[in-house]
Amino acid sequence: MSPYRAKKRLGQNFLVDNQVAARIVKAIEPQPGDHVVEIGPGKGALTEHLINADCLVTAIEFDRDLIPLLTAKFADDKNIIIIAKDFLKITPDELPERMKIIGNLPFNISTAVMEKLFEFRQAIQSAVFTVQAEVAKRLTADPKSRDYGSLTVIMAAGFDIETLFDIGAKGFRPMPAVSSSVVKLVPADRIPADFESFTSFIRGCFRQKRKTLCNSMQLGLNIPKYNCEDLIKRAGCNDGVRPEQLSFDDYTRLYDLWRDIQR
Repeated sequence: MSPYRAKKRLGQNFLVDNQVAARIVKAIEPQPGDHVVEIGPGKGALTEHLINADCLVTAIEFDRDLIPLLTAKFADDKNIIIIAKDFLKITPDELPERMKIIGNLPFNISTAVMEKLFEFRQAIQSAVFTVQAEVAKRLTADPKSRDYGSLTVIMAAGFDIETLFDIGAKGFRPMPAVSSSVVKLVPADRIPADFESFTSFIRGCFRQKRKTLCNSMQLGLNIPKYNCEDLIKRAGCNDGVRPEQLSFDDYTRLYDLWRDIQR
């Protein structure tokens, strides 16, 4: 048993249920020779199953105190590269040209990791993550639901997402105070040409989620009320519509109209 203790400031909760670990790895359908990038391998619970499946593993670990533990544990394995770095600072040239991605994500960076995926989306075959159950609900929410928000719409631009199963707190050490879910992401081709602009637009639309879309756009995008009302009408939506009531397609239409008045 390793003497290493989880660091609360890093949001570390290590998966200790081996059956759950095997189930998570199975979800990416590992094949011999697959290049799999693991985000935050921790003590290697998922890594071990990936190695046993004859995958080529690139394990990216932010906590340098865990590197000696991982290096020792997988010293005899030739199919693993361990990178001591923050995944959020990884560049596409540090990753395989074609890959699957997996990880039990610290709750405090899970949304940032999701959005980071867009930098190398073309190289991703699929991704499977353990996230806070609340984040899973936001990722997969339907319009008009309370969990539907900017993250839902932004991620829908690049991925089809589904929740696979839940994990109880007893599967981790230390036990988290919140529940966890495993989600699967598969790339989808819906990204607007200027994705950065689209992301800013969507965040602006949800600036005041519980108010009308018009009011939220005024504040979040800094445009006059009459412009907001005109854009919403031209997009085929009602005057009093709220941000969570529009579908992804509604937002892409609204974004295209908004872009036209920026030119």
